[in-house]
Order: sequence, then C-alpha cells, then structure tokens
Amino acid sequence: MSCEGFLEAYRRVGWEFVENEWLSPVWLIAKRSHILHLSNSFFTKKLIRKLYGLDSIVLYPPVLIKPYMKIDLKRKRKHSVLISKPEVLSGITMLPQILRNMPKSLSFLIIGMADSTGLSIIQALKKEGFNMKYLGYVSVKEKVKLMQTCSHYLHLGLNEPFGMTVVEAMAAGCIPIAPESGGIPEYLPKCLLYSSPNEASEKILSKTGIDNLELKLELRRIATSFSEKIFRVKFLRYFERLVSSLKKGD
Repeated sequence: MSCEGFLEAYRRVGWEFVENEWLSPVWLIAKRSHILHLSNSFFTKKLIRKLYGLDSIVLYPPVLIKPYMKIDLKRKRKHSVLISKPEVLSGITMLPQILRNMPKSLSFLIIGMADSTGLSIIQALKKEGFNMKYLGYVSVKEKVKLMQTCSHYLHLGLNEPFGMTVVEAMAAGCIPIAPESGGIPEYLPKCLLYSSPNEASEKILSKTGIDNLELKLELRRIATSFSEKIFRVKFLRYFERLVSSLKKGD
C-alpha cells in the first residue's frame, strides 16, 4: 500500500474532536458530585468548559524528568529524529507527508507500541527507501539513551492535552518539533511549533536548535517546572485551599 493512501485518513482524523455527555456519562456525575475539577492544561480547561459547562483549575501533570537531567546538553549529536507512539490517534498518518521532501538518508528511530496502521506506514516508508528503524517498546533507560543521541524529537499527535514526551525531550536536550495545537503551545517556544507537514519538514531539515546551547538550557528550565516535586507542592496548595473554603462554608 502506498504511503499516499494514508493522507486522506489523516485529514479526517485528529484535527479536532468532540465529545458527547451520553458517551461520557461520568461527566454527568462529576457535575453534581465533585467540588474540585483539575485540568492538565488550559486547552483542556477550555474544552471542559465548552462541552460540560464546568470550570476547573489548571494543574500540569508531573513528568519524570530526573533521568534526562543528567544528559550533557553540550554533547554533539548526529542529525537524526526520534518518533514515539506510531498509532493513528498519535498522528502517525501525518509522517508520510512530512517525509515527502526529506532526504531518505536521514535517520528515523521510532519507539512505542504500534497499531496496525502505524506498522503499515513504517513498512511502506522503509520500502520507499527511508532510513527508518522501529524499536517497539523501550524502557526508560533505553529511552534516555535514545534522547541523548538523537538531535530532534518529532511529535505528531494533534490536539494533545499536554504532551509528556515533549517535556522529556526538552529536559534531554533533544529538540522537540511539535504541532501548534492542544496544550503543547502553552510551554513550547513558537520557533519549535509547526502548523503544517511542510513546516515540520523545514524545521527538521534546517536542523533547528541542534547546536543552540542557549535554547537547550531554556527548554530544560521549562521542563523542570513540570517535575514531580513541583506538582506535589501545587497539588497540596490547591487541596489546602479547598479544605479551607469548605471550613468557611460550614
């Protein structure tokens, strides 16, 4: 099957999603029984307000960044690209279009469990001559090694509420290139966002940020704001406020 066959499917899937309370009855219960609603990004906050009429507090999720903080940001990296989650829901159908204008010699490493569509796309691209290696599931230790070797991390998922792997890449000095959608633009600098497959290709081909130590330091600084320690502090703060307000209500 030609890679071109996946493009129309990609255009139909992922650009936006709409939920229905009949499909998510838990929200009907939450509206009546929960007094504290947390969202994992402002993107999610707006979506919940629009769909369910609920207001919520934004609390970004904790990210295990400690293993990536040991990576030397000055380390020279070969121009290569890491991709994770080769699944339809994670945007793998966009990959053929991004690769259209790329040299087939550029190395791509793909990790994470793949669905049938993802496997078909990987196989089709390899048949076309692209330098693509699928590693399947990898441990955190192996993931750290890959992120300290690859120059860029290409994120494909659209409308992703947060994007934990993007934050891991930021901490590792593996420059993330991600869609300008969902919650990712809330923390990733605009110079690393793309709004079309062609723009994603351009940013990778131009080796955006590959030798920019200042950018890597800034990305790591941003990533540290999502550490587990900071999450615990913020969560306890919100919980204490809630308890205090309930006591005043009594």
